[in-house]
Order: sequence, then structure tokens, then C-alpha cells
Amino acid sequence: RWKLRIDYVIAAAAGRPIERIDEPLLAPLRLAVYQLLFLDRVPGYAVVSEAVDEARRRAPRAAGFVNAVLRRVSRAASLDDWPVEAGNPIERLAIETSHPRFLVERWLGAFGDERVRALLDANNRRQSYQLLAFRDRGGREELARRLAEDGVETEPLELSELALEVTTGYPLSTSAYRDGDLYVQDQASQVAAWIPPATPGERVLDAAAAPGGKSFALLAAEPSVR
Repeated sequence: RWKLRIDYVIAAAAGRPIERIDEPLLAPLRLAVYQLLFLDRVPGYAVVSEAVDEARRRAPRAAGFVNAVLRRVSRAASLDDWPVEAGNPIERLAIETSHPRFLVERWLGAFGDERVRALLDANNRRQSYQLLAFRDRGGREELARRLAEDGVETEPLELSELALEVTTGYPLSTSAYRDGDLYVQDQASQVAAWIPPATPGERVLDAAAAPGGKSFALLAAEPSVR
């Protein structure tokens, strides 16, 4: 999601275009810069050390280069410390929000500056867990109750009557998840599976199942579907 912005920071810290950095070094550099700029659980020195070790395995002579680049980033570990200085405003906005330039340009022509900025920010917002409950296991009310027992708080969603959004906690460590009483699926995907709604006992062919999430949503809503 943030690859364009991360590559900009790497190029700025390295003093060379991203295209001039050896391909085997990009993965450890990108991962480390993401950790330094967007996460806070791992200390900066540990992030740098792990990335340098990985770079040494990939290209022994380049470990010093990776170390130097990441140390510069670790001393200025905020996106505000690496402002995008592209002269073209569309290019600058594309890099700042890590979106393809052609898409930003197209949206600006269609929607205008204010709406496009809101759209770009929404695209980069971290998605919360949305869950599918099963009608024959008590629906989302019962699932919400079980999750709450394990410290996971949820809210019902509007589009799907079987959908919950997690507001606090980690649902994949709960007894409900271990018992198979929930499926991680956004509500839009759930609703898409119900257009048109299945009737009891109906035989449905999912001609584009991979891995079958829509079929799963059908069964959640109408367990007698075959």
C-alpha cells in the first residue's frame, strides 16, 4: 500500500534513484523502512540490524550501504521528516499518498482536489476486521456475545445482517474462531453473494469460486443451499 512513498524515502536516504539500487536489496530495505516509519513495536536498532543481516545474505558487499541508508531513516523516523519535493503537484500527491500518477490525474479531473484527497486518504486507512456470522449458529448477536467473552468488542454493520466490525481486540485468537463460528469477510462481499438471495434447498453453482468466500456467505445466510 505504501510502496511508492517508501521507495521515495529509500531513494532520498540513499542519494540515488530507486532504479539504481540492486534488486535483491529492495525487499529488506522496504520492509525495514516500513517498520521504522509506520510501526513502533520493534526498536529502530533491531530493525536496522535484521535488515543488514538479510542484506548480507543476499549481497555481502552491500551490507554497509543498507546499514547507512537505514541509519539515516532511523534518525528521522517520521514521514514528516521526508517531505516529497516533486515539482509537479500531481506527481507530489501521487507519491505522498502512494497511488499511481495516472489514477490521481484521472480522479482530479473527475472529482476535484478536495474529494480526491479524501478518497486517497480513505484508500490508505487501515481496514478493520469485518466478520461473517452464521445464521444457524445464532447469527451475529450470538457471535458478538461470544467474542465479547474473549475481550473482542464489535459493532453491527448496515449492509449485511450477518456482519460485525471489530472495534477492539483480535478475533482470530478467540474460541469462536477456533470453533469455526466466524469467517473474516467484508460486508460488501457478503452482500454480493446474496444478489439474488438464495432460496431454501436451492442448488447454486459458483462458477468463479476461488477460494469460495461468496459460496461460504451463501451458506451462512441459507444453510440449506446445496
